[in-house]
Amino acid sequence: MHNNGQGTFGATSADITQVSAGNYPQSIAPGYFNNDQLLDFAVANYGIHQDGATVVDPGNVKVFINQGNGTYVSSTACAVGFGPAAVVAVDFNGDQTTD
Repeated sequence: MHNNGQGTFGATSADITQVSAGNYPQSIAPGYFNNDQLLDFAVANYGIHQDGATVVDPGNVKVFINQGNGTYVSSTACAVGFGPAAVVAVDFNGDQTTD
């Protein structure tokens, strides 16, 4: 959805971008991950962990890169251990770049 500048959001079917973030996305964090000044976002996907599940999914983190035209391209899913529940995007080392 796009902010229309009047305190509300407007969306048409042309405005909506669908992305695949995994089986159980838990958290989202915006950030400038490729330094192009277009806001990207990362998603923590918890995965599937039920006993007897037919699909085994330990979870992952995906970064979605803003293309500047209202669409996003997914990076490769990054394995981060079993069941990630949160993700943050900050400059941990002070180099003016989102980590």
